[in-house]
Amino acid sequence: MVRNTFLKDRKSLKIGLNASLGLILLLCGFVFPVSSHPQSSATAQAHDLRNFRSCFDGNFASQKIYLSFIANHPKLGSQPEAIKQAEQRYQYWRSHFECQWFDYTVDGITVTGFAVTPLKFSEQKLPVVVFNHGGNADIGAIKSQYIYGKLFPLAARGYIVIGSQYRGNGNREQPHSNPLLDEFGGRDVNDVNALLDLLPSFEHADPTRVALWGISRGGMMAYLAARQEPRFSAVIAQSAPTDLLAARERGGFITDVFARWIPQYQQNPEQVLAERSVIQWSDELTQPLLIIHGTADKRIPIADVDRLVAQLRQRQHPLVEMRIEGGDHGLSRSDRQIVEQIDYWLGQTFSAQQRE
Repeated sequence: MVRNTFLKDRKSLKIGLNASLGLILLLCGFVFPVSSHPQSSATAQAHDLRNFRSCFDGNFASQKIYLSFIANHPKLGSQPEAIKQAEQRYQYWRSHFECQWFDYTVDGITVTGFAVTPLKFSEQKLPVVVFNHGGNADIGAIKSQYIYGKLFPLAARGYIVIGSQYRGNGNREQPHSNPLLDEFGGRDVNDVNALLDLLPSFEHADPTRVALWGISRGGMMAYLAARQEPRFSAVIAQSAPTDLLAARERGGFITDVFARWIPQYQQNPEQVLAERSVIQWSDELTQPLLIIHGTADKRIPIADVDRLVAQLRQRQHPLVEMRIEGGDHGLSRSDRQIVEQIDYWLGQTFSAQQRE
C-alpha cells in the first residue's frame, strides 16, 4: 500500500488552490474490472445481498463503446491524443479494479450499494473505506463515472471502497419511486451501518480496519454512523455540516431541504436538527477523526467547523484537521492531495490501533 510519508503528523494541513487540475481528467473516467461475485454469508443473507452487476455500464460498458463515446465527443473527438489516452485509461481500469453495484435489504427496503476492489495488491486482507455521498434522494445518487473519478484513486492505494446510495435514491436516469424514504440522516443511517454486516461476503475485506469517509451530507452520515456503530475504526468528514441549527438560522436553500426530507421537522425542528448535528453530541464519538474543509466554503462556513474542532480539542479527542486555503465546498481542485492525506492518515491510524 502506498504511503505518503512526506505528510508528517500535523494538526492542520494548509493547501493552496494552485493544486494540480489534472484530476479533471479523472472525472471522465477511472475504473477497475469485475471478477467473481462475492460469496454469501449468514450476515449478508440477513440483508439479502443480491443482484450484482458491473459498474462498467452505459458509455463505459466496453472499450469499444467507451472509445466511440470519446470519438463522438464535441471537443475530444477531434483530438487523436485524447482518444489514445482514453484507450490507455480504459485498459488500466479493467486490468486493475473490480467494480460492482449490488442490492441489499435494510428495514424491509431495497437499497443499492457499490463496491470497488483493487485487483493487484499484496495483502490478503485489505482495509475498507465506507464512502458516504452528498446530496439527497436522486439529486445525490452516485453514477458510475463518479466512482471512477472520485473513488478509484483511493482504491488504487490498496483499499476496498464500499458505499450505499441510501434508501430513496435511484439515479438521475431512473428516479426512485419513493424518494421520501431518504430522511437526510434519519433511518437511512441504517443503510450505512448495514454495510458492516456485508463485509464477510467480500473475500479480501478486513472487518477490523473499516473507516467512514463522507462528503457534504455524507460527512453528516459518517458522524451519525460512527456514533451508532463502534465497529467503525475511523472517520473522515469532508465539507461536512456540523451544526444544522446554525444552518437554519442562516436560512437559504438548506431550510427547504430540511422541510422536505427530515420527518417531524415542522413539528419539532430543534430536536430533529440537533439529532443530526455532531456538535451537539461529539463527546459520544470514540473514533479518531480527519476533518477536511475549505476556508472559502459558502455552503458550510469554516466557522462551524472551527467550533467543532475547538470542542474536540478541548477534550483531547484524536483529531487531524486538513484546512484547504481558498477551497470551496466541492474541493475538486484538491482531490489528489485529499486522497494522499486520507491514505497517509489511515495508514497511521490503523497501525496505531493494531498495536493497542
